[in-house]
Amino acid sequence: MAKEFRSIKELQEYLKKEIADSMKKAGEVAERVVREHVDKDVYQAYSPTTYETTFELRESLFTKTPQIKNNTIEVEVKHNTDLINSYEPNQHHSVVKDYDPQDVSDWIPYIVHEGKTANIWGDSSDAAYLKPRPYFDNAREELEQSKEHVEALKNDLRSKGIVVE
Repeated sequence: MAKEFRSIKELQEYLKKEIADSMKKAGEVAERVVREHVDKDVYQAYSPTTYETTFELRESLFTKTPQIKNNTIEVEVKHNTDLINSYEPNQHHSVVKDYDPQDVSDWIPYIVHEGKTANIWGDSSDAAYLKPRPYFDNAREELEQSKEHVEALKNDLRSKGIVVE
């Protein structure tokens, strides 16, 4: 079915909305790739001996609704840190200087990604939990190379009858 537009502005607005809707597919691909990198770069980096892996870091990922900002459309993969919990004694005690039992759930993605962990067990600078595990950076690099998210966007636009090369 053909669409009719009375002005370039009307066409632009229509295309922005369609692209924003299709960006959901790109976001889903990006979220999947980030989850894969959490598994690979975080959970498979070492086997913890002082705590049990909860997988909450991975399971807290979500894709925000695409946002239209001027002539740009953005989709973002983030953590819902309300889904990362602290357990007694503090599940994330390795990240708190001097074993302060405060809830550090909001900090966990940053701490894990950047390796910004307090060394509460003395001189263990080679400890795996002190190493950066840049899962977001690695996922971004993979997506930049594979363009899988771009293909998902294009395919969704094509399914709406929009010709994309």
